[in-house]
Amino acid sequence: MQFWKLDSIPSIGPLRETVARDARAADVLIIATSSPRQDQPVLSAWINLLSATNSQRLVRGLLVGLCGDETTNAAEMDQVMATLFQCADRTRSDFVWQKIKTKTTPNPAWLADPLKQLVGRKEHVANQRRADSFWAEANISPVTQPAQERETLETI
Repeated sequence: MQFWKLDSIPSIGPLRETVARDARAADVLIIATSSPRQDQPVLSAWINLLSATNSQRLVRGLLVGLCGDETTNAAEMDQVMATLFQCADRTRSDFVWQKIKTKTTPNPAWLADPLKQLVGRKEHVANQRRADSFWAEANISPVTQPAQERETLETI
């Protein structure tokens, strides 16, 4: 797990590329801003960098937006949400969000279902890889396996 303050990452150079590559590969990416209007230029540049190349993840990721507070106006929220939706689309990620500061304590359940879905997708891929590995080690194609079993049974 890594944390980066976006405005502290150099605008060019190997550190920027390393951070972007690691972020593209991450299963969960959390972007937090308490002042969307002020952070919009940095956020937009970061989103463009993240989506410059296709994600190499085997399953859809999860982009979590923690944005604004109760004083953030609707136009600001619309702009940052549009930017984050665009990022989620370009990086093959589901998107959920919540305001950072509210008068009431947020219910953590808002994030539970998206995380369960992500874990389910990852488990499915892991199970598929194990099955593929099994068939490869047995030198049997899963498609031809039933026919070979029938031949063996017929000769018995």
